[in-house]
Amino acid sequence: MKKTVIIDRSLSGMRLYSQAGKKEIYSYACALFECGVDYIEVDFTTLQKLCAPKRNENYIFRLKEKSEIQLLEAFERVGLEPFKYVVVPLKFSYLIPQINIPVLLELNIGDVDLFSYLKVVSDNIDLTKVSLLRLVGEFGENFNMKAFLEEYNLRYTIPVDICATNNSMLALSTTIAANFAKADSITLSFGESDNFAALEEFLIVMATSYKHVVKDTFVTGVCRASIICALISDIKCSSMQAIINLYRLTPKKIKRIDQPPKNDETIRNVVYSSLPGYQTVIEKGLESLDVNDEVADEIMNIMDTLNISPKPIGERRHFLN
Repeated sequence: MKKTVIIDRSLSGMRLYSQAGKKEIYSYACALFECGVDYIEVDFTTLQKLCAPKRNENYIFRLKEKSEIQLLEAFERVGLEPFKYVVVPLKFSYLIPQINIPVLLELNIGDVDLFSYLKVVSDNIDLTKVSLLRLVGEFGENFNMKAFLEEYNLRYTIPVDICATNNSMLALSTTIAANFAKADSITLSFGESDNFAALEEFLIVMATSYKHVVKDTFVTGVCRASIICALISDIKCSSMQAIINLYRLTPKKIKRIDQPPKNDETIRNVVYSSLPGYQTVIEKGLESLDVNDEVADEIMNIMDTLNISPKPIGERRHFLN
């Protein structure tokens, strides 16, 4: 079966705390890979605080300013290849001939007929150097993802990435639909968002409702990413809260999918079977985290709601030492 690639964009535009260091940010990226993410998108601001990527790690660079193309040229001159792709928004498409890294061309779809829009783009832009086409926007509640991707694959050979920016629940169901319809890739964002599908909620719903685990280590990865994210940014993470939310998640809320969700009782049973893994990671994190009391109390309250009794918290050390 064709595997849909998962891209996380949370490090692209994340508002980092000034005290967030390279080790913390790199540990967050490692946690995302542990979740099952295939590629992590970063921008120039994040890149300045990120430890040098290893060759076997997949990073995507987001071009936000024309001048940033000089950075790519500098890497090329010294023989470094830290990025697998470069995200090029449509407004910078004229820079594509200067880029020697595979290009991910990003199109904001808006309220238009998608195939008419794609024809205009293909008629006016040389797509021979484009390796991946990202469609960003609201796909609509009645959008037929499966039919669209089937038609797209008949017309175009460029792999397509789906990045839904509806409200979070609709974005989640759109992303799940794209995954089942075998999109080449999907883009999500770790943590709660008004627009993007939350990576952690996607992973948990796929594991509990569809018995599909993207990566065996996703439970510990989600927990580690949640804890570290609270230290480095103002993003409110929903991974542990998402477990509670699953109790209120009914099949009617996840739409336009090919396979029906399991019933609520099955969801609860699978969630509870995952709790020991969450408990162990959270306990270890709390024992070693240098977090403020408010964050620690919030985690403890969630654990109490789930009837988890953690071990007493010992002396807190820095999580990343």
